Amino acid sequence: MSQLLSRRALVGAVVALLALSFTPAGPGQVPNVVPAVTAIPAVNVAGRWAGTWDDLGTGHHGPLHAHITCTDGCHYHAVFHGRFRKVIPFMYSVDFAVVGYDGDAVLLAGDHTSRLTGRVYHFTARATACEFHAEFCSDRYRGHFDLSRAR
Repeated sequence: MSQLLSRRALVGAVVALLALSFTPAGPGQVPNVVPAVTAIPAVNVAGRWAGTWDDLGTGHHGPLHAHITCTDGCHYHAVFHGRFRKVIPFMYSVDFAVVGYDGDAVLLAGDHTSRLTGRVYHFTARATACEFHAEFCSDRYRGHFDLSRAR
C-alpha cells in the first residue's frame, strides 16, 4: 500500500509541475520565453569617403574627403581634408566613438579642437555601408558633411 501511495504522490507531483509550467505568468509577463537578442549591425566605417561640407550659418561650403581607420571595435580615427572658399585647403582629424546603432547604421560622436583658433567642434555622425552623414557645431559654427564611399 505504501508503494502505491508513493507512486500516486510522485505522479501527482509531476502532473502539478507540468500544469504549473503551462500556466500563464503574471500580468504583462510571458512564461518560458527567452528575451530576443538585438543584433548589432556589421557596419565597418573604415575606408575612403568623398563628398561635401556646408556651414549653415555662413553659407560656406566645399568639397570634402575623409580617410577613416578603425582603431578598435568601437573607435574610429578620421582624417578630413577639403577646401574653403574654393582655394584654401584644410585638414584635421577627429577621433570618433561608437555611441549606438540605428537599424543598419552606426552612430558616432567625437570632438576636434582647432590648433588655429582653439575652438572646439563637436561632431555626431550616422554611417551606413555607403553613406556618412555628420553634423558639427561649435560656439560659432554649425553645419554638416555628406559623404559617400570613394571609388
